[in-house]
Amino acid sequence: MDALEEKAHLFERFAYDSPDKNRVIGSEGHQATIDYITKTIKKYSKYYDVYQQPMPLSVGISANLTVNGQDTAADAVGLAPGGHVSGSVVAIPNLGCEESDFPADLKGKVALIHRGTCVSGEKVAFATSKGAAGVIIYNNADGNLLGYSLQRYPTKDNEYVPTAGITRAAGEGIIAQLGLGAEVTADFTTNAKDITTYNIIAQTKEGDQNNVIHISGHSDSVAQGPGINDNGSGSISILETAIQLTHYSVKNAVRFSW
Repeated sequence: MDALEEKAHLFERFAYDSPDKNRVIGSEGHQATIDYITKTIKKYSKYYDVYQQPMPLSVGISANLTVNGQDTAADAVGLAPGGHVSGSVVAIPNLGCEESDFPADLKGKVALIHRGTCVSGEKVAFATSKGAAGVIIYNNADGNLLGYSLQRYPTKDNEYVPTAGITRAAGEGIIAQLGLGAEVTADFTTNAKDITTYNIIAQTKEGDQNNVIHISGHSDSVAQGPGINDNGSGSISILETAIQLTHYSVKNAVRFSW
């Protein structure tokens, strides 16, 4: 417990030493987290092969949205490109987790999709394939979508269109207007920054390399703070487990990743 608490305090410090007081991907706090985990696990290089895997991606910076000319609070969604979008809003039924949820032609439209069940990257990819100019994701819980991402690395170029995130109340308000037969138009601009972040991988030198037990978690935090519960607790638990495992021999190879 002492070792875990010490690491939790370190992660908290990484966040509070960062301008935005968090460890979101692309932040100083997250880079400090990556550096610390890598440095710590490399101390056990006789036991593990350790390397960093570069991951270029787009992080959301800001968003400005008007709905029927009215300012509406919105956040840029990570992994989606930045850009300007304007068009009529089409509500996508059934959470948008199946291609059959989408109209055959969304050319020039803005798809409004509820968050939940499947990752938002799948929803946006479907919308993009139907010609949507942009996507608005509305939350499935109270609160905004600051720091939210599409949660799935794009599998090909131009798979995603600019995407903004809004609250559940704002999304339900648009749904209500559409249900009354009103036309709803959205105009938004999202700003994104291209960065390179890193996965950290450590795999035991011992053990059957064709039979690998893989233990992993994300090393970044939510936007609202240090993220000790999401996912600092997971990251430090994985790290401490990896440290303690060095006292044992393994039959199968074991891989830890952050």
